[in-house]
Amino acid sequence: MTFNETTENNVTFNQILAKFRNESLTESEKGTKFERLIKNWFRTDLRYKDNIEEIWLWEEFPCRQSIGTHDIGIDLVIKTKE
Repeated sequence: MTFNETTENNVTFNQILAKFRNESLTESEKGTKFERLIKNWFRTDLRYKDNIEEIWLWEEFPCRQSIGTHDIGIDLVIKTKE
């Protein structure tokens, strides 16, 4: 989907982002909403969904303790079927 392409409900990606900006009280909340949006996009986009075995937000990733618990810039972890 391009940034200005409408979805089934005639809402553009930019409109969704604007809603997140308006409704979020903090930058962290805005970032979390965006990360969840992208996680769901990967799960449903025809180019990716059939090759994804599992997808986690960094906070959900079961192996993150072995990598480090502080923010190292990873937002999503995707395990592919390949």
